[in-house]
Amino acid sequence: MRRWPKSSKSVSSTVDVRWEESFGDEPELSSEQVSDEPNAHDMALRLLTRREHGAGELARKLQQRGVSREQAQGAIAELAEQGWQSDARFAEQFARDHAARGDGPMKIRAAMQSRGVQDAAITAAMRELDVDWLACAREARRKRFGVDIPTDAAGQARQQRFLMTRGFPASDARMALRSNESNQD
Repeated sequence: MRRWPKSSKSVSSTVDVRWEESFGDEPELSSEQVSDEPNAHDMALRLLTRREHGAGELARKLQQRGVSREQAQGAIAELAEQGWQSDARFAEQFARDHAARGDGPMKIRAAMQSRGVQDAAITAAMRELDVDWLACAREARRKRFGVDIPTDAAGQARQQRFLMTRGFPASDARMALRSNESNQD
């Protein structure tokens, strides 16, 4: 089975073949172009073209695909130097997307930490959000349970637990159950 090169060079630059002569045939590749080792740089770039990734998450995905730890770190460092990978950019986008989904600040922070994002990038991204977490908690409660606030302790506890599992602090969860108003001034 013939394999295409896994380098950034195009086949047309490595093989001198005219179109008419090669129609239907694959060009012969030299032994240096065919390699059993995965190309970490190309794999990482392919992953980054789909969506932003943090360095830790990207390294884990590359290692799952058979890339050694050293190759993965080298490829990620090179891509970060070229501007393709940025933990700060990933953290900002991740925080913005998850806040828009209705997740609370604690859940967003924990999810970024589990993806290997550094604490400094997480803190900066959370500071940049400029979100009223109490209003988000009220909206999440309203979407899940409707406008009526339960009067019994069991119903209130259930709704408070729901908000806390969504990542809202207990104080915001309690406040969200105190009034039906979505924007309280």
